[in-house]
Amino acid sequence: MAITEIFSFLSIDSFHRFAFFLGSPEGEFYKRSIELVIYTMLSYMIISEYLRSRRIELKYLMIAFVSLMAHRLMLVIFYANIIFGQVVLTGANFYFLPVILGTLELITMVLLLNAFLFPLFKTRKININIETQLIIVLVLAMVIEIFWLIANFSGSNIEFSNFFGNIIFIVVQFILILFALYYLSTRKVEKIRYRKKIYLAFSMYLITPLVHLVNIIFFNDTSLRLRLVEQPFPFIAIILFTQVIYLKLADKVYLREKLERSEKKYMEVKALNELKDEFVSTVSHELRTPITSIKLYLSLLKSKKFGSITQKQEEALETIKKENDRLALLINDILSLSKLEAGKEKLNMALFDLNELKNPIYTNLAKEKKLRLSYNIPENSVVNVDIDKFKQVFINLFNNAIKFTQPGGSIIISVNKTAKDWRLSIQDTGIGISKEHIKRLFDKFYQVEGHMTRTQKGTGLGLAIAKSIVDLHGGNIEVESEEGKGSIFTIVMPINQLTSS
Repeated sequence: MAITEIFSFLSIDSFHRFAFFLGSPEGEFYKRSIELVIYTMLSYMIISEYLRSRRIELKYLMIAFVSLMAHRLMLVIFYANIIFGQVVLTGANFYFLPVILGTLELITMVLLLNAFLFPLFKTRKININIETQLIIVLVLAMVIEIFWLIANFSGSNIEFSNFFGNIIFIVVQFILILFALYYLSTRKVEKIRYRKKIYLAFSMYLITPLVHLVNIIFFNDTSLRLRLVEQPFPFIAIILFTQVIYLKLADKVYLREKLERSEKKYMEVKALNELKDEFVSTVSHELRTPITSIKLYLSLLKSKKFGSITQKQEEALETIKKENDRLALLINDILSLSKLEAGKEKLNMALFDLNELKNPIYTNLAKEKKLRLSYNIPENSVVNVDIDKFKQVFINLFNNAIKFTQPGGSIIISVNKTAKDWRLSIQDTGIGISKEHIKRLFDKFYQVEGHMTRTQKGTGLGLAIAKSIVDLHGGNIEVESEEGKGSIFTIVMPINQLTSS
């Protein structure tokens, strides 16, 4: 008996009776009450999130859902008066409610469109701002309301005024939804997340004005079946929009957590870097004292203050001196790079004529290795740099050119300027650098030659220091090289660093 009752309840006849109940004032009250509860909950959720983040698209969504909530509240009050009061359901008895409801629907649609197509409005691919859109909707509503009031109070063309008002609201809503679908389907909207879900939601929303338009044009808005057909689609669309909102909020929570983890990790790394800098600085300073002592006693030994020394002992002392000097250079480089990376170095800018690089010291260094050194520097090439640090960069690059150029080769130092920058190039005919090494040249302690085959001494910090100093000036170092044909290292500085008289 129970099974028979269940099947009787699930029969087609029961479904038709339930459907026609939903089309009655009691059914409308029941549906609108449920929708009001759901939209109130969604409004609360979005308002809470907006108060935390103050994002503009959430502001649009907040106002849109509040408009939906107000729309459903009016309908609940309206149908409650019909069911529990003595209000007769005729269009002529309500002068403002139809226009208010239609206006709220259009405002909701405009806000949903702006919220879910926000990246397009933000990048100015859609030029009409939201204020203009809302003003157009309100002006349109006022025109319809005035027309409606004139027709109702004059007693003429009441049906036509109702027909005209409903058609205008539906057509505008239809155009807005088509506009959204057009941009979602034809424009590049990679920045819009969950585009397919948003497209489906607007498509669901489109069915209601389409069916309503058919009902008005062909049945004078009297077909109960068509009214029942159009009822669920706005609700389905809102559910889809809600799903997108939930996914976006979930994404935001995930991103917030990820940001917090990244910030925590950053603070840990920052603390470790500070400890490292402090350790490097302390150790380097502490090492300078014994190195200075070693240098002093080596000098005394070599000058035979402690007695005569043999030839082999003198050679051994020379080797110790060279390694001591190399260790001192390494410590100085580490300290210098540590200060640069920590941002503790400041520039003391001054005017410097690049022609001063035509110094006999550099010429003699080249001559010692039997290299040809030539300059191509225009007269009065004055630049605004930290002179000591700039010379350090030049010396590092120049020494590298000498170091890796075979006797009989040449080095050319040239200066030129463009509209954006000035350039100092050091070109050599040395051994060159392979492409795989160029990208790592400025890494700390990186050297092209392996430690087992290295023929040239160095700390591996010279280029890293040079790049840090040039970066501090707002410039860059460019490298062009080919194995066996030499290299060109170019210091590129902004043009505002150059002053030519």
